[in-house]
Amino acid sequence: KIAKHQSHGADDKQLQAQLKRLGVNTIPGIEEVNMFREDGSVLHFAAPRVQASVAANTYVVAGHGETKGLQELLPGIINQLGP
Repeated sequence: KIAKHQSHGADDKQLQAQLKRLGVNTIPGIEEVNMFREDGSVLHFAAPRVQASVAANTYVVAGHGETKGLQELLPGIINQLGP
């Protein structure tokens, strides 16, 4: 039996409705997001869609995430810190 991939459009609509209810707004101009894991790896999002509601303590990072080593990203992170 072959399983068909089903669209999760309804799930996405429900999620967006709940986020709207929480007052989540899109934050423009974010080029990348790095989430540091306990094992030393980094979950890296390039050009993510970031939304936030500080009042609801809710942050959403959407996009394609890749697990990378800290050594791979360290030169770029140091450049962002400035002199």
